[in-house]
Amino acid sequence: VENALGIVILVDSANKDPLADLGFFLSSFSKFIQNKAIVVGITRTDLPSQHKLDDYHRVLKEHHFNPPVFEVDARKEKEISMLVQALLFSVDQSIEEQMTECNL
Repeated sequence: VENALGIVILVDSANKDPLADLGFFLSSFSKFIQNKAIVVGITRTDLPSQHKLDDYHRVLKEHHFNPPVFEVDARKEKEISMLVQALLFSVDQSIEEQMTECNL
């Protein structure tokens, strides 16, 4: 994990408390993801859920993160590919921001 460019977090919206799950992941990986790109995928959104995407954004904001969040079907290669592409875009964007901050 140390040499990873970033992390994709998948949250199962059908779990008992998916917002707590997200909070657990953010806390567990907080040191790693502080300086890395992250992307969040919310799975099983086709099932009844009491949470909306705004709820996930709120939890992320409470942990001082503002990554892209997508509803995805983890069984579909195209949708997982989209998450990876979003992660790579976030990595590229953060590199550009760091270079700008350093006046490069």
